[in-house]
Amino acid sequence: MPDPQPRERHYVFGGMYLAFSLWIGLGWVAIIEAIREKLAQLSSWLVVGLALFGLLLPAGTFAKLYHIEDRTGNYIAYDYAYNLLQSCEENSILYTNGDNDTFPLWFLQEVEDIRKDVRVVNLSLLNTNWYIKQLRDREPKIDIRYDDTFIDSVLTDSEDTDIYRRYWPEPKMVSVAGMEFEVHDYSGHNVLRVQDEMVLKIAEWNNWEKPIHFALTVPVSNRTGVDAHLATAGMVVTLRREKNPPVEEQRIEDLLYNTFQVRALLDSTVYKDENTTRLLGNYRAIFAQLAGYYEGKKNGVDLLRLTEWGEDRLPLRWHTIYLTAQRFERLEQPKLAAIHMEKAGRMLIKEIGNDPGANYENLVTVADLVHERYRDPERASGLYREAIRLDPQHPDGHYGLAASLQALNQSEEGLRLIEAYLSRYGEEEKMVIAREILRNALGLNEAAP
Repeated sequence: MPDPQPRERHYVFGGMYLAFSLWIGLGWVAIIEAIREKLAQLSSWLVVGLALFGLLLPAGTFAKLYHIEDRTGNYIAYDYAYNLLQSCEENSILYTNGDNDTFPLWFLQEVEDIRKDVRVVNLSLLNTNWYIKQLRDREPKIDIRYDDTFIDSVLTDSEDTDIYRRYWPEPKMVSVAGMEFEVHDYSGHNVLRVQDEMVLKIAEWNNWEKPIHFALTVPVSNRTGVDAHLATAGMVVTLRREKNPPVEEQRIEDLLYNTFQVRALLDSTVYKDENTTRLLGNYRAIFAQLAGYYEGKKNGVDLLRLTEWGEDRLPLRWHTIYLTAQRFERLEQPKLAAIHMEKAGRMLIKEIGNDPGANYENLVTVADLVHERYRDPERASGLYREAIRLDPQHPDGHYGLAASLQALNQSEEGLRLIEAYLSRYGEEEKMVIAREILRNALGLNEAAP
C-alpha cells in the first residue's frame, strides 16, 4: 500500500485481520497439542484457570472497544443522508465532496429506495473518465456532451498538452447559464481540475432544466466560484440565477419541523467520533442561519420556537445559545436573553476541556452579561458560584457573586464572602474595594458620633 495514505483507512485491513485470526487459531491448536500430555497431569481446575486466563485478552479488548463498535440506536449517518436527500428538489443534481458524504446516500437510494430521482455526483470521482461516462449514460442521466474519445484522450488524459488546456494562471470571469462569476485555479497550482471543468460545463449544459445542489460538506474551494449564486435550504446550497439569493426560510422551516429525522443526536449512549461530531456542526449552521433570519425580521416568536426545537433535538453548543441570547437582546427581550445566556453558561461548564473557548474567563463574562446587561442577578449568582467552584482563588467570580448578592439585598452575605476571600488569599485590590463598597452599603464605615 502506498505510504503515506491521504487518511486512515483501517477498513483496508479488515480481511487481513480475519485471515490473521485463522492463523492465531491454528497456533493455539498447535500449542494445546504440544502440551496436551502435560495438561492431562494437571488438576482440572488449573486447566480451567489457564483457559480463563487465555480469555482475558479478547475480553479486555471487548470491554475497551465495545462502546465504540456498538451501533445500537446509532441512526446518525442514516438520518444525515436522509436529510441531505430530502433537502434536494425533485429530479435534481447533488454534488457531494467525497466518499464519507456519498456512500450513505447511495445506500438510501439503492437499498432503501429513497429519492432515486436525485443524481448524486461525487466530486472526487468526477475527475475520472469512467465516472463521467456513468453520469452521462445511466439514469437519472446528466446532460454531458463530451463523447468517449474526448473524455478518455483529452479531458482526463495526463499528457502535457491536455493538461495545458486547463491552464488557469489567474482568476478569470466566466459566464455560465446567464451567471457571471470569478473562477480561481485549484489551490495555487495554476490549473483547473477535471472536476472544476465538469461542474462548470454541467451547469452550462443543464441550463436550469434540473436544480443543482451542493451538499454543505462541499468546501468553498470545490464550488468553482458560484457561491454568490447559492441559497441555503436545509443540508444543501442551491444554485440560483440571481446573485445573493434570499434565505428560503419557508423551505428550511418545512424541512426542520416536518421532514428531517434527527435521532440519536442527544443520546449519550451512542458513540460519536471526531468526524461525526464535526459533521453535526452542519445542523447548528442551519439553526444559526434561520435564527439570523428571524432576528432580521424582528420575529421573536419564531426565534423562540426554533430555539426550543433545537434545544430538544440538536447538539447545540454553548456559543450557539450565547449568540441566541444576544439575538433576543437585540429584539429587546431582556428576560429571554437572560434565560438563554444562563443556559449558555451552564453548557459552557460542561464543555470545559473539550472547547478552548469554554473557560473560566468566558464563564465570568457570561455571568456579567446576565447580571449587568440583562439585570438578572439571581441567575447570574448561580453562574458566579460555578466560576468560584472552578477556580476558588480567582477574584472575579467572588467579586461578581458579591455584586449580585448586593443587588438581591443580601449585602451581608456578600460581605462575608469578600472577607473570607481576603482572609484566605490576601489583600487583592479589587476585593478590598468591593469590601469597602459593601461596608458602606451596610453603614459599617460611618464615623462614630
